[in-house]
Amino acid sequence: MIQIALNGRTLRPARYAEKPQDTHWLLDTLEAALILAPVKGDRELRFQLRELSYLTWTPSYLQLLRVAPHLDPTVPAIRPDAMDWLMENHRLVGLAGLDDGLYDRLAAKSGWTAAELMRLTLAVCATVAQRDPITWLAALLETHPDRYPASETGRLSRDPLDGIDSIYAVRYGLPVAYGLQTIVHEGRWRVGRVERVGGTIVIPDRIWSDEDLTCYESRYRDYGPEF
Repeated sequence: MIQIALNGRTLRPARYAEKPQDTHWLLDTLEAALILAPVKGDRELRFQLRELSYLTWTPSYLQLLRVAPHLDPTVPAIRPDAMDWLMENHRLVGLAGLDDGLYDRLAAKSGWTAAELMRLTLAVCATVAQRDPITWLAALLETHPDRYPASETGRLSRDPLDGIDSIYAVRYGLPVAYGLQTIVHEGRWRVGRVERVGGTIVIPDRIWSDEDLTCYESRYRDYGPEF
């Protein structure tokens, strides 16, 4: 399990945290990146995971962890030094929306332990992101697409059948990307909601006028039987 601990305080990914203050969104992405990294070169497995993600409306890294529990990651052995706050934080500014004043503000508001926990979290996440930026971006897309860097969206698919690997996950969120993928997979269009066992996803009206999505309408829309 991913966790960063210091002086009796522990930060974990949100799905393991008991209280909101015991987590940070960066740890969700760190966990996903470390799970996906060992299989990044296995295209067949990645395709199968994407299919499972579509069928279950669950991110592929969680599907992978279910079928390969031995991939459950731990925090890498990274030892931040005095320069990490300056170096690593600068490299994460575009990703995390952070700045060099965060440490001082956290120390003043929540104490030294909270500030040091954040410094350690930033150092670990920045190092992992720098070592394998493509996998980090894939993990970010599966955990917090709303934080996906605008400068990197050009690499995302415009095809709605790509679900959470598409631009629609960033624009409208993971649930809508799953729902849209389901709708077009079934040859439907301009549907307001999609239901499956375990949940209903509401598709906002504005998505159907999305400039990228409309390019696919003639390809996926079901115009009915020909007579």
